[in-house]
Amino acid sequence: MDLAPVVLTINHAGSVALWTGFGVFTLSSALLFVLSFRAPAQRRTFFYFGMLINVLGALNYYKMASGDGSALVIQGLRKVSGHPEPVLVVREVFRQHYIDWSLATVLNMFQMGLLSGMSWVNIVLLLLTNEAVVQTGWVAAMESNQTRKYVWWAFSWLFLAAVAYLLLVVGKKDVKSQPIRVGALYNSLAFGAFILLAAYPINLFFAEGLGISSVGVEQIAYSTFDILAKAGFGIILAAVDTLTDHEYTLATMPESWVEPRSKTGAVRLPGSDNL
Repeated sequence: MDLAPVVLTINHAGSVALWTGFGVFTLSSALLFVLSFRAPAQRRTFFYFGMLINVLGALNYYKMASGDGSALVIQGLRKVSGHPEPVLVVREVFRQHYIDWSLATVLNMFQMGLLSGMSWVNIVLLLLTNEAVVQTGWVAAMESNQTRKYVWWAFSWLFLAAVAYLLLVVGKKDVKSQPIRVGALYNSLAFGAFILLAAYPINLFFAEGLGISSVGVEQIAYSTFDILAKAGFGIILAAVDTLTDHEYTLATMPESWVEPRSKTGAVRLPGSDNL
């Protein structure tokens, strides 16, 4: 057995994918910011969430594309092309993805909860189970013991099943109380969100798990998923008024939230009555 470890790191194509993600998220943030001025102030909820999600994506992708946000993780003994015997494999894992997903996917799920009209309790459950998917996937990615890696990977699928139930069963039932156009939009987005969310642990399985995918291919896949989830969903949800013919109203902010508080009456300082 060759005692010298084989270190697998990102290639040029993978780096290009990260820089592409950074560019797309930067442009999407700017686009949503500009388009938000075309909507009434009370109807900008999804614009604000979309901008925040894409800004977070741009910042995290810049960190990874510029050569930071990763760690070398031991993958164990594996067969590698060019080596007749199994060798110790060390793989570059981008932990920055999980920092990004810990925030961004929660915001995505919050938007889905708002769109469906589900109860606040179910929205909280959706956010918590989604966060659990990310955190268990993070542990699996950074785990050097293969048995424990697969156990944590299995945990992520259990929480993903809970997310699927809340999105595709609870959300689908609750959205029926809204106009047909809203229901059609939600059902399409919920199915797409589940497929995308399931694609992440599958990518992890073929990359850090089985070692079939190179680091570069893994990053191309993650970048593609993130562009669809952040820029794609952000732009679609920002267009909710157009797509539902202004029939969706559950995310309309109260006027008191968007109007200057000085317009509601005279501004009084504490204790001013005693002056």
